Amino acid sequence: MPSIREESTGAAWTRALEIAEKLGDASEDVLSLCNALVQAACPVALFVGDLAAAERYIAMLLDYSAKHGLALWHVRGRGFNGMLLNKTGDAAVGLQLLGTALGYHRILVTA
Repeated sequence: MPSIREESTGAAWTRALEIAEKLGDASEDVLSLCNALVQAACPVALFVGDLAAAERYIAMLLDYSAKHGLALWHVRGRGFNGMLLNKTGDAAVGLQLLGTALGYHRILVTA
């Protein structure tokens, strides 16, 4: 029997997938898509260990944020990419990416 945490994580994961996929289909609303990726799909995929989905959502976030000049979302995507690399065994590069992303994030939110 799953624990309450496992049930709520499963529900969050299902909802994050639904939102990201729905917004991905209607990609003209890029800001909403990037918000769904940053606030739900990427962190939940990393949290539950679905690294293939995390890689796909991080790539989507990096692509859309770069194409549309969304610097803050792009930096967050780079941070998620660092977290993904940490989970896949490339901790040296992952930590470097994460540290760089955090530095840029501080600059962007205080500017």
